[in-house]
Amino acid sequence: MQRKVLPLLILMLLIFCSCQNTPAATKEADLWLAHAEDGKEIAQLVLDEQTAKIYFYSYEYDSQYEQNLLKQCFYIFYSLTAEEDGLLNGQLAASDYYYQSDSGEYLEMTDCQIQITEQSLSINYLDLPAETASFLPQTFEPVAEADREKAALKRPFYRDDVQFDFDTKISAEQFIDEYGQPLEQNSEQVWDEDYQLISLYYDWGSVQLLHYSPADSYSLIEFSTTQEKTAPHIRNIALGMDYKEVLQNFRLDYEVDNYTLTPNEDISASTVANIPGAGFYHVYGEEDQYYWRLYGTSLHWNSYGSIETANEIKYTNGLDMLFFEFDDGKLSKITYRQAFD
Repeated sequence: MQRKVLPLLILMLLIFCSCQNTPAATKEADLWLAHAEDGKEIAQLVLDEQTAKIYFYSYEYDSQYEQNLLKQCFYIFYSLTAEEDGLLNGQLAASDYYYQSDSGEYLEMTDCQIQITEQSLSINYLDLPAETASFLPQTFEPVAEADREKAALKRPFYRDDVQFDFDTKISAEQFIDEYGQPLEQNSEQVWDEDYQLISLYYDWGSVQLLHYSPADSYSLIEFSTTQEKTAPHIRNIALGMDYKEVLQNFRLDYEVDNYTLTPNEDISASTVANIPGAGFYHVYGEEDQYYWRLYGTSLHWNSYGSIETANEIKYTNGLDMLFFEFDDGKLSKITYRQAFD
């Protein structure tokens, strides 16, 4: 009997040791929301075991629409370490643009401490004066797992929504090595002799890279494609998708059925406030331009979504822009652009 038990015990010990050495599955990221006193959503926090990414929203009152509209979006990215008392220390790892408070003050983001209870998450922004920190969301509520995907789509367009299969600091030579010789290539000077804009044209689209010669560094300025194999990864968006499916992947101020791929050309400034989603902007010396306002307002440096020309949806956040072009209502071309002028 003992001879039979001993091998069994050894086998069980080996299985136990094997389980101990197997890495635990990564915990699925939790989603938390912060709201202003009036109930308006002002931030989302995506939390996993090692990181916390906070997406902030900044609003501004618009007299044209007589309401607060989205102005700018910003995110910060913390790497986390757990303390014995249960607190999470967040070290600032990356940020996108800047955060401007309601007072107009530009806030310098710092490290933080996060405390989690069953029903809430609180953040202490270290080294920020209390008055300054008061402009930032400090209390978040959890989102049920079944509602996370829908809640995440309330976020407007952010830079990290666009992921390429290559490093955006890639050189022209490296890009050609990976994607082949272009049909056409040219270079032009911008600003001064230190900056060259290199354009590569392919049968599937085009690429523009800004080369700074003193540091021999490159930055992706524009990428356009009509083929799925070269398309960037943008949420769950794919070429061939219906325009309403694309719209539903980003925040909307109204129901998706309110929007068409044709701008509002037949309305006037006096009636625009009475038409859900309608908007207009004025260019000096020209007639007012009417469009569909998906969220925010079409202004330089603002964060907004819009349909300003037929068959094209535009999303912008600061200097980053996305253009989705449609043919017969189906997504046929994706363009990412980073303004540099």
